[in-house]
Amino acid sequence: MGPGMHMTPPHNSTEQKRMSEGMQMHMALYWGKTVDLMFSGWSSKTVTQYVLSLAALFVLAFFHQTLSYMRTLYFQPDERRENQKGAARFGTKSMVTSILETVAFACNAATGYLLMLAVMSYNVGVFLVILAGLSVGFFFVCVRKKAAAPNAASAVTAPQPAPA
Repeated sequence: MGPGMHMTPPHNSTEQKRMSEGMQMHMALYWGKTVDLMFSGWSSKTVTQYVLSLAALFVLAFFHQTLSYMRTLYFQPDERRENQKGAARFGTKSMVTSILETVAFACNAATGYLLMLAVMSYNVGVFLVILAGLSVGFFFVCVRKKAAAPNAASAVTAPQPAPA
């Protein structure tokens, strides 16, 4: 840094505490039980807290994947129905269905962004648990879809995520 230039002080008490305790922000993957997730109130310092955090992230990832599939199952038009009736027209959904679809989309987007923030902690355990939750969620979705349509060629394809 040149003359007259100085680093800006931390903006809040969490940053000041982190700097005074020697805690650092990880910029590469690491393995450890001490991790801050998403916000300052959710941090793990013991193995029990870490395991509970991982369990919560697994459930959140599973829910995200399942919700993604449920949105495509319940809110996307059925192609067979469309082919029989002709092209779907704008505005044929009821207001309640539109509101439910919007709420489902918002929940799906929120869980996706929360999972992304958790992965940005750069903790290997967090990354692996989220990957496992998404994978197990996909497995259960895939099995359910295959059971619902045993002769469908696309029974094992992933549901297409909605644009965020």
